[in-house]
Amino acid sequence: MSNVATLQNAGLIPANANFSASDTQIIESLSQEEVNALVSISQKLTPDFVARNFGGGVARPAAGGAPGRQTLGIVF
Repeated sequence: MSNVATLQNAGLIPANANFSASDTQIIESLSQEEVNALVSISQKLTPDFVARNFGGGVARPAAGGAPGRQTLGIVF
């Protein structure tokens, strides 16, 4: 099963997601261990926990005040 399909089955990616070829390539480049970790984390962190702690909207600075990238409300 592809990484996109695995993440869709886990509810992390909408079934109707329309990724560019480069975005699909990025997702497919994740190792099985990385995909499993994303699924595991999503199962353990409830939507309420994510809403309280990861917000959404404006990206918060990364550690040390450096600008962060925000994906799904989480700053990396």
